[in-house]
Amino acid sequence: MYEHGGRRIQSLFPRARLDRGVPRSIGVEEKNALLDYLTRNPAMFGCRAYSHLLEKGIVSSRLSGSSLSRILRAEKMTRKDRMERLKQRQLKEVVQLPRIEHEWGMWMLWLLQGKVDHRNIQERLEGNLDEAEIDLLLSCIKEKPRMFRNRAMAIVASLCGIPAATVANFLCMSRSGVEKILERAQMSGLPCLLGFKRVRKRKYEQQSYVDAVFRILHAPPSDYGINRTTWKLDDIHRVMCKTGMPIWKYGITLIIKNAGYTFTKAKQVLTSHDPDYREKLSAITRILADLKPDEKFFSIDEFGPFSVKTQGGRALMPKGRRRTFPQRQRSKGQLLVTAALELSTNQITYFYSEKKNTQIRVR
Repeated sequence: MYEHGGRRIQSLFPRARLDRGVPRSIGVEEKNALLDYLTRNPAMFGCRAYSHLLEKGIVSSRLSGSSLSRILRAEKMTRKDRMERLKQRQLKEVVQLPRIEHEWGMWMLWLLQGKVDHRNIQERLEGNLDEAEIDLLLSCIKEKPRMFRNRAMAIVASLCGIPAATVANFLCMSRSGVEKILERAQMSGLPCLLGFKRVRKRKYEQQSYVDAVFRILHAPPSDYGINRTTWKLDDIHRVMCKTGMPIWKYGITLIIKNAGYTFTKAKQVLTSHDPDYREKLSAITRILADLKPDEKFFSIDEFGPFSVKTQGGRALMPKGRRRTFPQRQRSKGQLLVTAALELSTNQITYFYSEKKNTQIRVR
């Protein structure tokens, strides 16, 4: 080699490859088939696309993962490159939409945000609606729930000349739904469609249903064949349905609540077997009403005598232990409690004693 090279030192260096950068493990046709397949499927990974082509017999060369990655990087056909080109193409298609459709969408968005004045709407409607109806539609768009807001938006946009398909896409509705809204607006009018007034009263507001509920409540359940002493909501609902006046259970609750009925706890009152109880109570009340500042009226009573013993009750104890006390135990003494209640000021005075003693009580 040195002799053939004219005895030059450069002849000893390895010769450069003429096919540098050209993959030798796969043919040109197979490589072009792989690149076309990836172009048609930009979201697919390169190794998966190569496996599909290998199964179909389009590609017969065996490539390692590193060789495949090197080929795709050289051709700028990696999945990242393909997805970026796809996004750019989609963005270009969106920008190239008809300008009038883009303006329609922006105008409906401004209308939804309340940035469109009456003059702009009147110019677009060309006298189809008067100012009162325009105010009604705009107030519905700004203040009412989504169902009524969509109805008002569909009416205004359609009367302004925007196609029903564009309105349906903007409101996320079907085209037939938009057309039904327009038909109802022509037949029933805007106030009926937008639901501002309710002509018919609800059942819980009708006097006939109120009278029927309280007629049932004021009668015992046994009159209607129910073996109970008190009424339940389910029983009232069932009786109302049987009498030909069906109403939902919450409507019965509203009737009772609107009439001022509430649940209250019963109060226990003092009673006496004395036939002269009322006369004696009136005398005590009269005495208390005529008391002077330096006079007192006492009610005296005593409790006992009782034995001093260990009693039961609640106590804070560690887990697994329980406080006990003997059933039979020797008394540790006796006590007598004497108490006096001053009725005009509701103050109590008491003392303990070992036995009954009238002198101590008077003192």
